[in-house]
Amino acid sequence: MSRKHVRKHVRPVQCPYKATTGCTSRSAEKREMKKHVKGVHKGMKFQCPYCLLPISYQLFNLNRHITRQHSGMRTVTQDEAYLVSI
Repeated sequence: MSRKHVRKHVRPVQCPYKATTGCTSRSAEKREMKKHVKGVHKGMKFQCPYCLLPISYQLFNLNRHITRQHSGMRTVTQDEAYLVSI
């Protein structure tokens, strides 16, 4: 079994906000934890250009929202996405 694959199960990266908020989130990689911190603890989310709702810090989730909720509307790229603080 590869080392990278094993990390997916062990999830060694712990949320840096555990001491202050009690957050128990863990991830396999630092980049995934950065997404968690920005979206959950810092309140940064992409805003839907059609209904103006703050959706997620991950562009994939914003585009999934657009596809499901605003059928026929074009999805957005990283450059077109707008981050809002909630």
